[in-house]
Amino acid sequence: MAVKKHVRLILLLAGAGLYLVAVVFCQLTRRETSKVYILLDQSLTVSQTNQILDQEGNEDTPVSCCFWDAGEMETIFCPQTGVSVQATTIFLSGNAELMDAGLLVWTEGCYLDQESAQTLFGNGQSGGQTLRRGEDELPALGTISASRPTLITMAQPEDEASFSRCILELPANNGAAMAEQFLLRHQITGTVLDYSALLALMENLLLLFPGILLVSAWSRLGSGWRALSLEGIRSGQQRKLLGKTALALCLAGMTVFLLGRKIRIPLDMIPSRWSDFSFWGNWWEGQKENLMNILSAAPENGHLQMQIHMVKSMISSIGAALLALWAMRRDRHADITD
Repeated sequence: MAVKKHVRLILLLAGAGLYLVAVVFCQLTRRETSKVYILLDQSLTVSQTNQILDQEGNEDTPVSCCFWDAGEMETIFCPQTGVSVQATTIFLSGNAELMDAGLLVWTEGCYLDQESAQTLFGNGQSGGQTLRRGEDELPALGTISASRPTLITMAQPEDEASFSRCILELPANNGAAMAEQFLLRHQITGTVLDYSALLALMENLLLLFPGILLVSAWSRLGSGWRALSLEGIRSGQQRKLLGKTALALCLAGMTVFLLGRKIRIPLDMIPSRWSDFSFWGNWWEGQKENLMNILSAAPENGHLQMQIHMVKSMISSIGAALLALWAMRRDRHADITD
């Protein structure tokens, strides 16, 4: 019997550990929700993006933005060491901080991923080095975290770069609507990647583990309520059982109250008219299309990190819930055998 209790305790502790991991990755994901990602319907030139940036800077409440796109794989050569690597060049126009590429203002130079920097310079530090990309020499300003060999540089007119991606820094609670206003203001069109449903799912999954523990607690406490009788309560023989039943009812009410207040439902998931039976079909079609856009978009840096953190949080939440269910099942089995 002691062994079974130890196993249940280990399962619950493991579940609690996974739950903390889920909470941490949820917080890391929320840090990135101020960024709104847009897939542009048309490619913009360097001069067009500069015009948009100048126009936005004259607004009363300017929106911080960064246009970017990935070019072809190119040979990046280090004259000091004589080593070269193949890397994808990413051209930027705007606030480089939104791509996690150094400071807000820098016009010349480049940032390199850590793995390529290690290969070229023998260490992960690239600051102060000089790189050659084709005929251009670029001072290395620092390193970035990337999923593939990457060189990030500000687009120059002679690069003939084009941009089909845009990142905006906007309030998390109204980012999509403000992104649409940004597109209308500059007379461009694009698809705003909507993470609201996925973020709601991630946060709702965090309720599983504590919800299972609460349900198990009040279910266990109230398991003997059928044995209550008025005579037994008056005689004092069932006061302990009455107290457990009352506590179970309190926990049950608390569970419903807390979960009801914490469950997050996206606003676009609530129909304006409940008699609109086509709403759910259209909503699911829209979410499927939005998910395909998210998966097809070439993720870079913060975008990719947000997706990874979100997936890790969801998996950890589900794992914690499964461990809690396993522990509760062993607990119930032990009670039956006793």
